[in-house]
Amino acid sequence: MAVWGGQFGCSVTGHRRRRQVADRRGWPAGWLEAGAVAGQSAQAGPPECGRIPVVEGTSLSARCARLTAMSDSGRSQSAYSVPAGRPFHLAELRAKLAATDDVVRNLWNGAHPTEFELVADGLWVAFTAARSLAPAKTYTGCDRHPNGAIDPEPPRGWTRCLICNEARRLSTTGSLVPPVAKTNPLGYLVPDGPFTLELLQDFLRRTSELGYGMSLRSTDAEFMEMADTVHQAFCVARELARPRNTSGCERHPGAPTDPAAGNACLFCVADERRRRDEKDGVPVMIPRASRGPVSRRPLRPAGPGQEHRA
Repeated sequence: MAVWGGQFGCSVTGHRRRRQVADRRGWPAGWLEAGAVAGQSAQAGPPECGRIPVVEGTSLSARCARLTAMSDSGRSQSAYSVPAGRPFHLAELRAKLAATDDVVRNLWNGAHPTEFELVADGLWVAFTAARSLAPAKTYTGCDRHPNGAIDPEPPRGWTRCLICNEARRLSTTGSLVPPVAKTNPLGYLVPDGPFTLELLQDFLRRTSELGYGMSLRSTDAEFMEMADTVHQAFCVARELARPRNTSGCERHPGAPTDPAAGNACLFCVADERRRRDEKDGVPVMIPRASRGPVSRRPLRPAGPGQEHRA
């Protein structure tokens, strides 16, 4: 309550304080009694000073009800609660990205693969923090069956949803089968090669730009973009951390070699074979040889007084 009686009290000491304030501000002596009776604010001053007096309600209950209504309206407008764990994950994400960026700045194009292992480990920790901030993704990559069965061998360019892939294999058409969409097992973006140090620096620069404008009130789309970018940076660092080989493949610098194909990149050779097997975008189903009945282990000979149970 910001009136004369409520601010300075009604005792003798309060009257002295009111008189001292009036003397310093040059108010007339009669304004003290007039302001105390009318309930004027201490900061209003007399009318002849060029200020507008603030007159509050004469009833104490009316003033309390007005303050309570203002407090309730302000509380309803700012009814936002930070999700649990978001401050911790956001702080860990920023710390790991800053530490990883400092390490990458000291690397060069001909750096040893073991020097990228520390970068890959730091980016994986940052990715787990960013994944905790972003909304959950599905492992099937299908909007219709987010928690459905996973196809162990999905064709190239198809999702990992077993239900939709079986419908596509049976040539089922209609609205029940969603269009083909590329996805990875975790549902996050994977960059295309060649994987170089410059590509890693570009992704880290993008994460720094996203982290600069990120706060506790950021939207789910911003957290999802951060998680995708950090995952791409981790994929590049993981490929650079693989041991070098003699294949000379730029797309897969750490891939093994295929002795049957002239020590070429095993991943590229398998990709070429799969492309040759595909006809008009439809995968070729290769029949597998049956393994036949499984032989059981022979039973031990029964001892004296023991019989085999059927």
